[in-house]
Amino acid sequence: MTPGAALYRIRSKLAGGLTASWYREIVRPRILRTPSLLLPERSEFEIHVLTSLDDWLNLIWTLKSFFHYAECRPALCIHEDGSLTPEIGEILKTHFVGARLITREEADRAVLPELEGYPKCREFRESNHLALKIFDLMHYANSPRVLLIDSDVLTYQKPSELLGTLSVTEALNRFNRDVEDAYTSDREALSDTFNIAVAERYNSGLCSLHTDSLKLGRIEQFLESEQLDGHFWRIEQTLFCLTSSEYGCEPFPESYDVILEQGISGKPVKHYVGAIRNLMYSEGVRHLVKTGFLSELMVAKQPELMGVDHD
Repeated sequence: MTPGAALYRIRSKLAGGLTASWYREIVRPRILRTPSLLLPERSEFEIHVLTSLDDWLNLIWTLKSFFHYAECRPALCIHEDGSLTPEIGEILKTHFVGARLITREEADRAVLPELEGYPKCREFRESNHLALKIFDLMHYANSPRVLLIDSDVLTYQKPSELLGTLSVTEALNRFNRDVEDAYTSDREALSDTFNIAVAERYNSGLCSLHTDSLKLGRIEQFLESEQLDGHFWRIEQTLFCLTSSEYGCEPFPESYDVILEQGISGKPVKHYVGAIRNLMYSEGVRHLVKTGFLSELMVAKQPELMGVDHD
């Protein structure tokens, strides 16, 4: 390792200060000592997540904190962006027994042929790994209702309002509000272009969705517009916003909103977006550890699975 590479590695490990570094580097791996969770193959709603080599360990904290405080066991589908090693894949399957782990190679073979008649959709999926959140969810969802969770969301208490939106009888899509609009174009321009009342501050890191709100033909039309050009990190979120706005959507209660300040009081969940990622460790993981989360996982009984018969 060159001196420059070594210095970069040290700076990365110390990013966010000593407290964040301690909980990220030393404490965070302790989640790997906790017991496996048994999950059903199918359920009334299911969880879909996208993970990578950089965030798979965070994902385990995300999922185990949600399952623990939500006190339910729905089906789980883990999509990986092509960067996971087989060894890490086995770790995930060991911790979430019964979950589907879809590799990028497997998904490419299944999903890309479905996009042959939709050149903009195919181009987007081939060039932007976040597109897997849309197209791979559409292909692999086995339930009419899904909960989409990013790997930087931690749960601190039972998310009752969120769970209440996951019934198939719930008419609307739901989302956590961002601190501001973060789309590829101004919300007004999007509304005018597509004749849709575009939702304000839509964040796609925590969404309760009807799978039939995602339609390939409509997504192709959105991607054909110059309003969706550029903003690599915002295209996927803009598409989720447009499809949900056209279908019908409302935000989760204010306590689920993204905030950039420190503090979790009164929040059932907190989404640690990139700007505050280090707080996920110095605040989030630290809070969970100090309130006994890891200890509770070691002795917790498995709640009843949420499997349903689809035959």
